[in-house]
Amino acid sequence: MKYFLTLQAILAINLGLANNKDTIGQKTLQVVPIPNIGASPETGFFYGGNVTGLFKLRKSDSVSRTSNANIEVLKTQLNQIYLGIEHNLFLNSEKYMMRGTNELFEFELNYYGIGPEADNQFEAFTFKQLLLDNNFFLKMKGKSYFGIGYRYHFWKTQKYIQNGFLEQDNVLGFKNSISSGITLTYLLDSRDNIVNTYEGSLISASITANSRWLGGSFNHPAANLEVAHFLPTFTKRHVLALHGVGSFNFQQVPFSEYNMLGGENIKRGFYNGRFRDKQFVAAQLEYRIPLYKRVGLVAFSSIGGVAPKLNSFSFSNMQIAGGGGLRYTLSKKERFNFRIDYGLSSESGFLYIGVGEAF
Repeated sequence: MKYFLTLQAILAINLGLANNKDTIGQKTLQVVPIPNIGASPETGFFYGGNVTGLFKLRKSDSVSRTSNANIEVLKTQLNQIYLGIEHNLFLNSEKYMMRGTNELFEFELNYYGIGPEADNQFEAFTFKQLLLDNNFFLKMKGKSYFGIGYRYHFWKTQKYIQNGFLEQDNVLGFKNSISSGITLTYLLDSRDNIVNTYEGSLISASITANSRWLGGSFNHPAANLEVAHFLPTFTKRHVLALHGVGSFNFQQVPFSEYNMLGGENIKRGFYNGRFRDKQFVAAQLEYRIPLYKRVGLVAFSSIGGVAPKLNSFSFSNMQIAGGGGLRYTLSKKERFNFRIDYGLSSESGFLYIGVGEAF
């Protein structure tokens, strides 16, 4: 069973206690910095920081939800690096929105093979990745939006075992690839707060035309679907949260675009990449309970799997996981939480520590 030890919890709680005044109502900007020091079997010791900004782009705009931007920087004992910048911006009474995920990694992962029946033998490989995914949304009617964006994904495998699993499988573009495509998105977002939702729904359906014409290595269209619904139960803060995702890739799919099952947001309890393939579906539910003042509890479960084709999904290949966690509120007004989750599957257990909700 793998483990994950960190001092981040102590540091975050101390920062939260030092910042008991929720100042977003009086200030345009609230910044929540969290030093991040820890260790994992995959990285050795790591250090870095996470800074989240919560703000109103126009103080007089009482209609728009609070915008947020998150910057995370990590460096590990093995000289691995990660830089991530995410943002959700609400403009002009939410007539317009801008959302983006931008990441730079130089990292190591375990490769278990391709497909829903990959065994538990693995080998490590290192890669460099740059992902730029940014979208602009125009309000259509009610809470629905039409979005257009651009996605750029550079991938280069730097080290792998000669004649090992990865080289033998020889997946298209496993050494290096570029994906470049225009994305069109339909978005329905009625969540009352995007950082930590008490009620409302999210539907996001997008298609991306990755093309050589736009500078990519291959022509491969992709489609993504995400659905979430948040339902208050006994009180507004007792929340049943449901979440489903689907990611589908077609034609000349490079290795960098294969979906990976596992990780800190969906399928907690599985190593990220334990199963990978062109198609992926998963669903999870989470029950969120306030416990005492700024402290809360969650319980979650999930089911999901990968497949080479849309008609290849089988219930027998679906993976089940579950677990629970603690929450500590860093900003009451914005519901911004520090979280500790433990996910358990039939193969492993993992401790996840970070900020913000899993979904």
